[in-house]
Amino acid sequence: EYMGVLVSPLLSRSMFGFLLSGPATAAVAFFYPAFQSYKALKTTSSEDDSQWLMYWIVYAIWTGFESVADFVLPWIPLYYELKFLAVLWMVHPATHGAEYLYLAFLKQYFELFESQLGQFLTQGVNQVKDQLVQVLGPTGTVVSEKLSVVWAQIMGLLGKGKKDKQDMRDKAFDKARE
Repeated sequence: EYMGVLVSPLLSRSMFGFLLSGPATAAVAFFYPAFQSYKALKTTSSEDDSQWLMYWIVYAIWTGFESVADFVLPWIPLYYELKFLAVLWMVHPATHGAEYLYLAFLKQYFELFESQLGQFLTQGVNQVKDQLVQVLGPTGTVVSEKLSVVWAQIMGLLGKGKKDKQDMRDKAFDKARE
């Protein structure tokens, strides 16, 4: 009786096969969107940029939820197969599922809590920096200072306008070609 409870998550993974669903989901969830994001960066249109940014936001939230609920998810029958289909729906050019999820559900909450989220993330980064200094001593101080510079650059990029984004993209491509 107890053995069936312990084996159940393993059996749910074996239908599509955990060995197959993992790589298939990775291909659909990471490799295809990463390549499409790369292609979007090469265009001057912001429409494809927005589409893939919305995907990455939705997938990041999904992944965050999964990391918290990971102890329960294997018990859901066909979870990994359903996840594969959901990710396929999110990235498929005919459905734009991630765009739908972002616009229908997430955007309003991001707009409502934007300043609180920014403060929360900044506090988290500051706590990480403090821990680095405490744990690593002088080396942690150096890493912490570098993290501060990177964080300031990220926050600066998030605040830039469309022209600045295009200028930065052009400079990055020029630098990469050198």
